[in-house]
Amino acid sequence: MESFRHGIQVLNLADVTQLDWHCGQILLHTDVITKIDHAVLIDFADTFQTIEIEIINHALNYSRALYVFETEFDLDQQWVLDHFGKPDYWDSTHSIIQIDGKFIVLEAPLLFPYISAA
Repeated sequence: MESFRHGIQVLNLADVTQLDWHCGQILLHTDVITKIDHAVLIDFADTFQTIEIEIINHALNYSRALYVFETEFDLDQQWVLDHFGKPDYWDSTHSIIQIDGKFIVLEAPLLFPYISAA
């Protein structure tokens, strides 16, 4: 899960938004030498990258990938949240997940918490 999350962070840093997240785009690979599992992301046919500096790419990779794990995999949601982590500073969206019947809103921390809106 952490390896997959790192892949999402790389996509965000590269200004690449995957528009059609689904479980078929995530492969699990075990390194032959180290025996360490890690995620491999495939199928970038339907992605978006900004070409104009004035256009903000509101990358939705975090929330859309989290939704895939919430709906397409039979995983404990608390485990997913513990290992997937919270949104990054630059993530402008929020996600709502349900764990044990409770709805939890996940939002990015403030990028500049020392700057007030007043």
